[in-house]
Amino acid sequence: MEGLDGDAFAAAFPTVIAGVSEYFQPGRTVGDLFRDCLEEIVGGT
Repeated sequence: MEGLDGDAFAAAFPTVIAGVSEYFQPGRTVGDLFRDCLEEIVGGT
């Protein structure tokens, strides 16, 4: 994304970076994230 300073974002939002890093372990994809979010919305869990 143009204009985004990744280091500044990581410094401002370390918890977001930690959560994203934890979620995207080897073998996990953006498709997995989509399905998990959709399941939360539809399933209401």
